[in-house]
Amino acid sequence: MWSVGVILYIMVTGTAPFAGETVDELLEHIKEAKYEQIEPCLDVAQECRDVLAATLQVDYKDRPGCQQIKLMHFMKGPREKLVLAHCDFFISAPQKNSDQIIMDIRYREGESERERERERERREKERETHV
Repeated sequence: MWSVGVILYIMVTGTAPFAGETVDELLEHIKEAKYEQIEPCLDVAQECRDVLAATLQVDYKDRPGCQQIKLMHFMKGPREKLVLAHCDFFISAPQKNSDQIIMDIRYREGESERERERERERREKERETHV
């Protein structure tokens, strides 16, 4: 159910639920389930917030099961309500591959441009040797 909460959070906000200045801080926030509170201006229904709060619990025993999730008010109704009405950002959001995500994380940690370029070149060489 943890992943249901993470995916739902991303669908309704367009961002990941966890953040940190460093990788260690990010991992600590994940372990403690300290997710970013959803801004009031996003107009996310309280029923949706309830699903997020229920699924993003540290202890898996505190999270609802599939049957409990299905019974929650937010999960009832037409699929259009659940999927389409809350994820318009997917249509225009730029997609990043894993290399770009890793580079972004390293950039935030303060790696120099030169180190990032060397990493990019190394990955390109690895790809060329595997092709």
